[in-house]
Amino acid sequence: MNENRKGSMPIADTNPPRILVLGSTGRTGGAVATQIEAGHHDVAVVRAARDQATVDQWRDQGLAAARLDLDDARTFPAALDGIDRLFVMTGYTVAMTHQTKMITDAAADAGVGHLVHLGIFGDGRSTEPHFAWHELVERYIEGSGIAWTHLHPHMFMENLLTTFPLRDWRFTWPAGDKPCGLIAGEDLAAVAAKVLAEGPDAHAGQGYWLSTDVLHDHHRRRPARPAAHPPRGLGRVAPRRTAHLEHHQRPCLTSPAPDADQLRPAPLTSLPKEKTPWIYA
Repeated sequence: MNENRKGSMPIADTNPPRILVLGSTGRTGGAVATQIEAGHHDVAVVRAARDQATVDQWRDQGLAAARLDLDDARTFPAALDGIDRLFVMTGYTVAMTHQTKMITDAAADAGVGHLVHLGIFGDGRSTEPHFAWHELVERYIEGSGIAWTHLHPHMFMENLLTTFPLRDWRFTWPAGDKPCGLIAGEDLAAVAAKVLAEGPDAHAGQGYWLSTDVLHDHHRRRPARPAAHPPRGLGRVAPRRTAHLEHHQRPCLTSPAPDADQLRPAPLTSLPKEKTPWIYA
């Protein structure tokens, strides 16, 4: 099925829309592909990988797959041939800017009808480099002529103990009493799968901010705040050590603050006021 192709009318046929999922070898992209297959049987998933051996392995398992290397635009045309919808996610380096630009151009040239981009939870005026890169490529995508949808996940729950590892069985929270929303990777994958399966008719031109405070706390018109203690999944309570972010920002650029190597604060940005008005009430 070729939907929303440039310069042509949609072709009515019995072939389901084909969705190419970038990052299928990773946790997020792999979960997106799996959730589409599990819950949406009116579309077809094509997994993308840069390694030909991985592509061959998927094909041997009866899965549709294509080789695509974001650093090699020569791999784009074959991978995008016959693709109707595209899930784009990239790494955390400045290379994401030219990678996203090139795959967006190639998708437009191939007549892809819907591009779903995995971004960050920002306000459009981010100063942290990685967040700013995402905002740059989102604006490029919006000017590409392809129907687009942006996903804006907040902090991943699964990263709490990797970003802020336990030290002497203490959990360091660097944001003080600042509110912080969270999102589970499984929930993000479910949203991405739904958006990709339902397509541009339902989701074109939309940005979805994904955070627990948006989902659960809006009735109190206040954002969710970190709990006093983490869950007891490890069999014992890890006391929370609260620090204030402004006291420890960018320790590598200034004289080291006490225990700065343990704090390692993650950059925070303002919440989009027009999308989360209850936070500013």
